[in-house]
Amino acid sequence: MTVDVDHPEEEAAMANDALSDIEQFFSAYLKATGDGTIFKPGQDVLEIGDAIHYDHQADTVRKAIEARTGTPLESADEGLVSGGAECDAAVAWWRQGEAGLNDTLVQLRDECLRENGYVLLITPAEGQDGHWSDADLRNAGHQVGMGNLGKKGPYKPEGASWVASILIRQQQH
Repeated sequence: MTVDVDHPEEEAAMANDALSDIEQFFSAYLKATGDGTIFKPGQDVLEIGDAIHYDHQADTVRKAIEARTGTPLESADEGLVSGGAECDAAVAWWRQGEAGLNDTLVQLRDECLRENGYVLLITPAEGQDGHWSDADLRNAGHQVGMGNLGKKGPYKPEGASWVASILIRQQQH
């Protein structure tokens, strides 16, 4: 995806389209739990990991989240989340082989995410360094008591170097 940086309104529209595509993919869950959107105005969203190693389309998703919520993504670039800050959602950029995904998910679930909070987990697409198999993505959340919304697997935008999954707390029985 090529964007002319001299046209910020075009870039903003493309960012919103990317976020809307993710929402459409997960629409059944999103409509059952609210208005069909992932991010809402005023939400606090924590960002973990490094989006730099992804493509421009991934950066447009970051910008769309900030535009939709009206707040900048809160950074956790020192590694694991510290300080127990509560957030409505987290965006986690993760590659296979990076240590601590399960520990990070547990810490997010137990210390950071508000009751109905969720994690938008973004990982490299098939064929990219650090790719996770669909089964590994399902297991990553399941092992820590978080369910993956993608019944068909993660959202895979055409031509992108990444895929997206939404992890939510599993209901306790």
